[in-house]
Amino acid sequence: MARPKKEHFTWLEDKQCYQKKIKDADGKYVCLYARTEAELSAKKAQAEAQVRASLELRGNPTFRQYAERWEDLNLQSVKDHTRSNYEYIIRDYLIAPLGEKRVRDITPDDCKSAMSAISEKSKSACEKALRLLKSIMDSAEDNRLIARNPARKIKAGGVKTAEKEAMTASQAAILEDAVKGTGAEIFVAIGLYAGLRREEIIGLKWDCVDLESDAPHIAVRRVARWRHNQAEISTVLKSDAANRDIPIPAVLVEKLKGEKVKNKSDFVICNRSGGAKTETQFKNMWHAIEARSTGEYMGTVDGKPVQKEKLLGEKCPHHDYFYTIDFEVTPHLLRHTYISNLILAGVNIKTVQYLAGHADPQMTLRIYTHLMEHRPQDTIKEIQKAYA
Repeated sequence: MARPKKEHFTWLEDKQCYQKKIKDADGKYVCLYARTEAELSAKKAQAEAQVRASLELRGNPTFRQYAERWEDLNLQSVKDHTRSNYEYIIRDYLIAPLGEKRVRDITPDDCKSAMSAISEKSKSACEKALRLLKSIMDSAEDNRLIARNPARKIKAGGVKTAEKEAMTASQAAILEDAVKGTGAEIFVAIGLYAGLRREEIIGLKWDCVDLESDAPHIAVRRVARWRHNQAEISTVLKSDAANRDIPIPAVLVEKLKGEKVKNKSDFVICNRSGGAKTETQFKNMWHAIEARSTGEYMGTVDGKPVQKEKLLGEKCPHHDYFYTIDFEVTPHLLRHTYISNLILAGVNIKTVQYLAGHADPQMTLRIYTHLMEHRPQDTIKEIQKAYA
């Protein structure tokens, strides 16, 4: 039986070490060095294993490997919040079912199965997931890892989000009365009367609030995004359209003037130290609304947990307020109500788009057209003209 061929290493007298040249994944020679032949032999084996893995990744990577590389190449120029959303969708909706499959082995049925697994998610989430899956597999096709994109004919499923109902005038009045004197009062007022997004309100500073001119307004120039609970202030807005100047009505002007007298911080909505609120501090502030809302909650009787219910008009047993809010309230609902009120007041759709900070007028129309189409009082004049 022939003996295994002895590894040849070169001894470098000037460096007092052994040397070995090997080819890297790009076919270029690189030098490895070690004090002993055994050490260099181990280094060579490790380096060759890395080269094999690299070549395998290039030639037949798993979906996880290729998707992560695709993220590195394609998401670097995307805004932080968008990139985080895309990374979440790729990780939880695509890598979870497809991650360990080799890209060249993924079939249309595999893609269908992955999309079927998230069919109970919102239609928007499913459309994003499919768009990302097709982009990743298009890239694999362009790089000749696969002959054809297996996701090219897949359709997005998902549950269509129900149309959100804006608050009525009476509900908005109830909400404003309920939060009067709490930390949520100014936040609610800005949402209802200026339609800012949550991150725009948290990042709003007094230098962007004009209360003294003939046209009082709020200039949206900053946002606050939470990272590890802390608020990071940025001038990079959701889109170019989010940079806007919003005229504000007298009711909001008066509220902000009163707040400015008390608030010496740079931020309109601030924490005790004068900075922007952390995510936890915002949740605590929003609790003022949840605490005044009706519904079930977990209480105790004789030290044992018991399901209880807060009834409309009932006084909170431990605090000096009543349960007056019997409708769901979210930060986005404030903005939704503002935009709906503009539409119902007959404001031109392009003006609504600008004030809402929507990048595309189709977005405004898609969400709010039903307000313009469904009310007889808005269409009766046109019908009378048609049959006059």
